[in-house]
Amino acid sequence: MTTEASNGQVPTVKKKRGPKKKVWSPQVRAQRQMVRRNRANARERSRMHGLNRSLEMLRSACPMFANQRLSKIDILRFARNYIKTLSEILQTGQTPDILDYARALTKDLSQGTINLIAGHLQVRT
Repeated sequence: MTTEASNGQVPTVKKKRGPKKKVWSPQVRAQRQMVRRNRANARERSRMHGLNRSLEMLRSACPMFANQRLSKIDILRFARNYIKTLSEILQTGQTPDILDYARALTKDLSQGTINLIAGHLQVRT
């Protein structure tokens, strides 16, 4: 790109920044793109395996669900409710009645999970 100086000086050419782009043939470009996609897929698979392992550990640490399959969101919500309920018990020093305990544990859970907890605690929903 050239620019003209208004004072009669010789125009200068602005250089583009960064490395010079390589020109790839369509076959090489497709090959490189496929390799990049495969690597990205492998990273995502590895990330999901780690997440699933962590959720499985969390599920096994939650009482009542050692042998039950729960959705990922129900595992997280139950763990949140369980931690919050235990914290309140420690702060107040009082054990809640079974119905309040069940309500606290089942906040924002799916109906199937609520039924599992109610069955385990022997509470009628």
